[in-house]
Amino acid sequence: MAALSPFVGRLTDRFGPRRLLLTGFALFTVAALLFTRLTADAPLTVIVAALVAMGLAWGCALGPATVSALSSVPERQAGLAMGSSWTFHNLGGAIGLAVGIVLYRVRADAYLTSELGAQGGSWTREVAAGPERAAALLTRHTSLAPTEVTDLFQRMFAHGTQAAMWLVAGVSVVALLALGGISLVDRRRGGADAADGPAV
Repeated sequence: MAALSPFVGRLTDRFGPRRLLLTGFALFTVAALLFTRLTADAPLTVIVAALVAMGLAWGCALGPATVSALSSVPERQAGLAMGSSWTFHNLGGAIGLAVGIVLYRVRADAYLTSELGAQGGSWTREVAAGPERAAALLTRHTSLAPTEVTDLFQRMFAHGTQAAMWLVAGVSVVALLALGGISLVDRRRGGADAADGPAV
């Protein structure tokens, strides 16, 4: 994101905010799909590629989204547009984070309960909800060796993360479809306006 930021303004001036937003949400989709392949023994290259794609996605989305909000209203309403844009940005982030955490916990708890079988119990929800206490809880409630505890926690974390990343992928695809639909409508409207205009 930091590497791309100096160039985003120029790219927005040249191509317009919508193309960069489409690129950003495409990269969000790629990053999320890579993270859905996360496993306890996933190669570092997959994780790095996913993180780079996520950073580039943020770089392509944040600035152009602000430009798009400002350019959609008269200059006298710029403050309102900016405030509204960031309010929805923060509100969407808060709701998305909350839903993502719930998905993570539900999936992680289901996986843990399935893996532990008879050794499981109501305490598995605490493991999913508090990764910092996971090792201690697993050691206290099971007969697993330390290496087995670490391996189980890593697999649980990967399954929970995959569920949250499917949410990110789905939201990104919806945003891509919405932006693509708006672009298509604008093109048709522009073509109709040109056809209705006076012949030169």
